[in-house]
Amino acid sequence: MDETNKSQSPRALALLNMDSKEGLRQLDALPQAKQLALLLELPAGRRRQDLVLLSSKPEALTRVISPEDLMLTIKEIGDVDALPLIELSSNSQLTHLLDLEIWLQNGLDLDRWGYWLNLLFECGPARVRRWVRNVDFEMLVLWFERVLIKVERDSLDDLPEVLQDRVLSPDHVHYLAVKVGADLGLIKKLLDLAFAEERDLFFALMGNLGTTPLAELEELAMRWRQGRLADRGWPELNEALAFYAPLEQEKLATPLPLPRGLPDAPSYPLVQRSAGGLFAQAMSDPRLGEAEHAQSLASQLANLINRVLVADGLPAGEIESMQTAGERVRGRIEIGLAQAGVLDLDSATKALIQIPLLQLVQVAQNAIAKRVRRAHELLESPWLSMLPAPLPDRLAYVGRRRPLYLAADKDLPRDFVGPEDLACLDRDLDRVEASLLLTDALGLKRDDLPQPFPLGSQPESEEALDLDAILMTCFLQAQSNGQAELLPIPADLLIEAMRKLPSEITKLADQISSWATAQDEALAQAAGLSKLSSGMAGRLLEQFVGHSPERMDYRFVEGVWVSVKE
Repeated sequence: MDETNKSQSPRALALLNMDSKEGLRQLDALPQAKQLALLLELPAGRRRQDLVLLSSKPEALTRVISPEDLMLTIKEIGDVDALPLIELSSNSQLTHLLDLEIWLQNGLDLDRWGYWLNLLFECGPARVRRWVRNVDFEMLVLWFERVLIKVERDSLDDLPEVLQDRVLSPDHVHYLAVKVGADLGLIKKLLDLAFAEERDLFFALMGNLGTTPLAELEELAMRWRQGRLADRGWPELNEALAFYAPLEQEKLATPLPLPRGLPDAPSYPLVQRSAGGLFAQAMSDPRLGEAEHAQSLASQLANLINRVLVADGLPAGEIESMQTAGERVRGRIEIGLAQAGVLDLDSATKALIQIPLLQLVQVAQNAIAKRVRRAHELLESPWLSMLPAPLPDRLAYVGRRRPLYLAADKDLPRDFVGPEDLACLDRDLDRVEASLLLTDALGLKRDDLPQPFPLGSQPESEEALDLDAILMTCFLQAQSNGQAELLPIPADLLIEAMRKLPSEITKLADQISSWATAQDEALAQAAGLSKLSSGMAGRLLEQFVGHSPERMDYRFVEGVWVSVKE
């Protein structure tokens, strides 16, 4: 899934780099638990398969890997290249993989099931025999119903010509036409194997074809699947949605009991992709490496990742989906720890031992939800599209059903990764609220913008003008003639106003703040006024300090709306 734990696996890499006989000897000398630990220190991928195949008992080593870790390893290697692991896997491990691979949002994908049957035959008949003895009977019936047509012997000559060469009968009693488009070779191999070596299963299949409604079969197969996934920490939809249920921070004073961990908890949730904040750092604390705590944390993290996959309808068997869900989980926990008042590494470790991770996530969700509500109010403003970039897009992403954070104008949106994102978002929300409050105090309305802009206006159109430039123009108008209006300031008045202004950013920001609060006393309490004023002051001075206003080419000046005579 990532390469961050390469540096933590020197012993495993050393074994792989040895002469194969010596590597085998040293690996076999280790107890199985230590072999598994070495295996899981390697990144999910081909190196893990290499270490398994180095062992004299590769089957035993493979089967102690958690189903989740084995699935990720196979997906990282690639299904075809991972055939040795698929052959060595237990039926329960393979069942878990297929429970995620062949069930999609809209139901069962039997084409994928056929694809995996072909892979099993690549592993050899013995692997197929092991599989058909374990697989849900309903799945076999469903697949055969999909690809076969049961035909009476005296009706064989009546079959369409395209099916005449597609008739199979392993026992010369039951006749089956393979539908056009189905894999004739695969179906023949499976029927021949079932008749030759699993005869009871073969006759049960023949007796059930055409007797049970397909919807009933699929419903029963789905129930078996849901039961297995529930045993591995996969939630139903309503339970999954609890991930996004907000929880007040005060509720952490009486945390819920910790959920029980899986005895074979997966290791992948414990792998950190970056240094991160307190949560990421605490995961390296030796106390959390103790078996009891590691098992609990891994199980809880896997459950939270599964909740995101289910709640958001993400493809459950895809690595990219699991990475997306994992990033969301880790970010929420980082924020949850901060909301709980955790400020140092020792406190973070204790919190992770004592507080269920779901509660930390829900506390983080509560903090995010408060920002989302503020963003929704601001998204209603007619001035929204005229806010300086990237504020319009940032507010839009925060206001989505699943809020995302946009760090900068040219960045891609991402999940919230820690409390710093919330702090930055708070500053932006405060600033926008102050801008809109000042706009209202000045009586400015978006609909009053002149259409088209007056001749000589710079910028020449609304698309190139932002709200900060409008507010700065109003401020400069007030400095030159005492009246702010929704029009560009003539260049001569701009020059006059600039001569009156201080060239030090702090003094200019204070002057802008004083002018703003004079328009409306409520602005004195606006948390974002300071950021708005300093931003406007910095933008203005950047354009004019060291330059002669009389010689400016206003086509290239940002932050002020100017009218220049031809």
